[in-house]
Amino acid sequence: MSKCHCPICKSDVIPDQWGDCPGCGLDFASVQEPSVNIAEPGNGMELPAPVVLAEKRLGRLTGASWTVNATVRLGRGDSGSRVDIDLSAFPDHAVSRQHATLSAVNGAWQLRDLGSSCGTFLNGERLESESRAVQPGDTLGFGGLLFLVQSTRKQE
Repeated sequence: MSKCHCPICKSDVIPDQWGDCPGCGLDFASVQEPSVNIAEPGNGMELPAPVVLAEKRLGRLTGASWTVNATVRLGRGDSGSRVDIDLSAFPDHAVSRQHATLSAVNGAWQLRDLGSSCGTFLNGERLESESRAVQPGDTLGFGGLLFLVQSTRKQE
């Protein structure tokens, strides 16, 4: 029996048993047109410029940040959940184990909520099941956490 890999977490999936990914909970039925290609280093697809997610608290940057240069899954890294950016260091902010993904899709960044309890927000607007384009200057919210998306390119 052949297996496929989840485009988000790379878990093995048996095609005739598709539903939700056993690794990250991605609803395969929600994955849309085949022209959506998730870019990763080394697969020959165009990656967008890396961005920095910088934590904001009370309107100011705190110094906590992550550079993102490929698709990442954000959430709490407890109870064996597999995340690329572990937000469990911020315990009072209602972040789900599998909260959201920031994906390199067709040369641009896309934010998608993974069914989190307290929501994923782009510039204050809650995402439902759709992916939304993200660019430098945007504010991302995960539960009660806020992050500013910053460019890694030098200003000219």
